[in-house]
Amino acid sequence: MAAATRVTGRLFFKDELYDGEPLPLHDVTVQFWVGHLLFRHVLGEDVTAADGAFAILLERDHHDLTVEMRVVTWEPASPENRAVTAWSGEVTIPRNEEEVDFGSFYVPFWPYRDDFPLPRAAKIDGKMPQEHTWGLSTRQLAVEAKVGFAGLTHLAETGVRLDEGDLDTIQEAFPPNATLRAGHALSRSDAWLGERVLNGHNPCLLARDRDNPEQFRCKIEWGDIPCDSEHDLSDVDASFEVRAGKLLPVRIGLRIRRAGEDGWSQDRSPRQFTPSRPQWEQARRVFRTQYLLAGELDAHLLKAHMRVEQYCVAIHRHLRQNPVAKILLPHLAEVVPTNFGGDTVAWGDMAIICMGTAMKSEFVRQRMVRLSSAMDWKEWHPRKPICSDHLFARTANLYWEVLDEYVSRFMRENEAEIRRWWHEIRFLSRDLVANSLPYVPIPDDPDLVWDDLGELDGSSLPREKYDLAVRAVRPITLREEDPAAEDLKWLKDFCRFVIYHATFYHGWVHDRQWADGGEIRYAVLALRDGSLGEENDLRTVPTRFEATYGLVTLAVGLETRYGYVMRDEEQDVPPLFKEILEKNRTRFTRLGYLLDDALRSRVNI
Repeated sequence: MAAATRVTGRLFFKDELYDGEPLPLHDVTVQFWVGHLLFRHVLGEDVTAADGAFAILLERDHHDLTVEMRVVTWEPASPENRAVTAWSGEVTIPRNEEEVDFGSFYVPFWPYRDDFPLPRAAKIDGKMPQEHTWGLSTRQLAVEAKVGFAGLTHLAETGVRLDEGDLDTIQEAFPPNATLRAGHALSRSDAWLGERVLNGHNPCLLARDRDNPEQFRCKIEWGDIPCDSEHDLSDVDASFEVRAGKLLPVRIGLRIRRAGEDGWSQDRSPRQFTPSRPQWEQARRVFRTQYLLAGELDAHLLKAHMRVEQYCVAIHRHLRQNPVAKILLPHLAEVVPTNFGGDTVAWGDMAIICMGTAMKSEFVRQRMVRLSSAMDWKEWHPRKPICSDHLFARTANLYWEVLDEYVSRFMRENEAEIRRWWHEIRFLSRDLVANSLPYVPIPDDPDLVWDDLGELDGSSLPREKYDLAVRAVRPITLREEDPAAEDLKWLKDFCRFVIYHATFYHGWVHDRQWADGGEIRYAVLALRDGSLGEENDLRTVPTRFEATYGLVTLAVGLETRYGYVMRDEEQDVPPLFKEILEKNRTRFTRLGYLLDDALRSRVNI
């Protein structure tokens, strides 16, 4: 009978400390594999404890034995509970030893990037810790080939100013967006603008006007960001009134920045426009460009893509045995490779948002940091509807209600195991706090009164300090084990928050980019030459390259339709979630929200 050796060791995250101590890599599977002529098999395995320790009893012969050591995690969301090798290396077990302590192993496991100011996943040996699914990859290649061919002929003359023929030719190469389908009279109306502010690509948060509480007010301000030599940038301040269930603009204030020696024009004072005064239509167009730019940067790229990746990384680092991994991981499956692509095409130097506006990549990052420094999940909830036409808010609240039923039921059915593996929730909570940005509150605006702080930093609950700085993200729990009812409540809210932003919120803002931004004359990211010209004033429109590149970028995003909750292409969405959504299908349909075609399951585009 062969002798046995007890092999022990501890795993830690490579190059990471928490409060000055190595961070244990807990609840991962350690396997020792041995190879023969025709096959390999597992000689022994163990799951690391909360302190990263493992102990495995291995059979051995009377000679040194070299084996492959693997660190393995499992994907509980996948149908086959797929194993993923996170790290591997060779170790040698000395002969005739009954006890072998290998000491500490430092494993590169879901590390954070050190080249980006927000918490994001780093590559490991040149590879991302996630990849796109085969289904998404093939669909996207087909879309890029189709859309790219449509715009290819327009990319040759880069930087050339448009003439009328070029402008129309470029527009006609792409499907008509919502404003083109609606026609000029309707899409340029006050009612159309108000409806898009409520329900469009950038569903704006509206405050009360302190001096006129019957009016709602929307401000989009760019701080100290200067213009470049080509593009205008405008602070906008618009007032709206609700009439017969609809939101209508009644005033637009503009502070238009034109390129100058210091990035500003000579006149920095705001100008006011009202419906009965000249240039109202031009002022609405300027508002639309800044609405679209803020929607792309703040609503889409930051509040969806970056926010979801921040939570994705921490969840993958720490949730393995705890059952809540099963309801979170399906919705976090592809955000990391998607955002790696975004480093080039969405917010990098070659992205249309940086090439076609004054928002160069350094300013994009500055704005992301500023807003992220005051963003948190705790006590977050969707905005309240302000009128019957507020379909975004009404649909968001219905979805939030569905998530409450879903997550509550899942947690009741799995409470014993959630409690058993509570230390994973505590590790997750610590990680979120420690790697979030230092907290910097957004200053109060004396012009505004907020009725609803649900999507703002409205919680009075305390924040935690880490590394001498108060952090933006609040903890889920402070308990190492034995959670109280309040801890379970916060965990439920946390799960709802993550699923909401990875599915409904991202899908809403992403899928409306084309509707609100697909018309060169009217719906672009930036204007020029003072911005207030007529739509046929060619001095204000983008260059030939910018127009084509912008439409290609939006069209690829529109056409890539893969990864939906109800279609469940990857067969990884929990059946309970689909069951509860199906039960509420009619309620969503009444709001004009078609579950099969609207509810994306993840951030994959």
